[in-house]
Amino acid sequence: MVGVSPSFFFSSFSTDFSVDDYKKGLENLKNLGFSSYQGEIFYENKLKEWENQASELLEVSQNLNISMSAFVSHFLIHYFETSQSLFSDDGYTQFQRVCSIVKKFENVNTLILPIGSFTSTGDFPTIEKAFFNRIKRYCEIAENFNLQIALEILPHSLVGGVDGFLRLIEKIEIDNLGYNFDTGHANCSGEILSLIPQKLKGKIYSTHLKDNFGEKNLSLPPGRGSIDWKLLLKALKESGYNGTFDLEINSNQKNVDNDYSEGLNYLKSLGYK
Repeated sequence: MVGVSPSFFFSSFSTDFSVDDYKKGLENLKNLGFSSYQGEIFYENKLKEWENQASELLEVSQNLNISMSAFVSHFLIHYFETSQSLFSDDGYTQFQRVCSIVKKFENVNTLILPIGSFTSTGDFPTIEKAFFNRIKRYCEIAENFNLQIALEILPHSLVGGVDGFLRLIEKIEIDNLGYNFDTGHANCSGEILSLIPQKLKGKIYSTHLKDNFGEKNLSLPPGRGSIDWKLLLKALKESGYNGTFDLEINSNQKNVDNDYSEGLNYLKSLGYK
């Protein structure tokens, strides 16, 4: 099943997108031939809007027979950027509210949590411990809602790439923590993309599929960059991944339909629909 990440919606409507924009976008997605999408709260001030209108979006989704595959809590990225934010007691009540929103959507059990670049100095063991503790608390909250968390690891984050992610899982001993396979971020971080599915077998909960050349963190349609998609998708299949293949292409309102159609057609040419 091929779907889209929230980039489709902020490419179409800007990062200040509303739930109403999501409804409009779903109609367009259906016409383009997609069958799933990811929800997202980009700014914290949109929490109330999603709480009030999530049921309306679900109804539109059901009428169009297009399903939500995962939900991105983007605004929480700020709690991983500095020492001050890591040690803050803030962010947990907001996360509980996100979990409550996600539970309104049938069959959605994955929350994607982006971990961005860390920009502070300090004592590393202390910072790392605070990072582990914050991730563990989010996982415990999610577990209370029968949800799982997929980390979206951006370059220069405290996670430290795929090997760091494996160490994190071992350290905090939480069963509902997994990985959002963002091919663009991983490519720019120097990872061997075709080995990630086997290294994380069973722990890839969701995807953000995009292309680049490994130098800049671009979000191009698959086939425009240097990623070997045939090899990568084969590795995903062999690892047992059975989730959706969600395109993440940063475009603009003028080109978004063409860019996403290009990405969809490329995956279809490799046998993925």
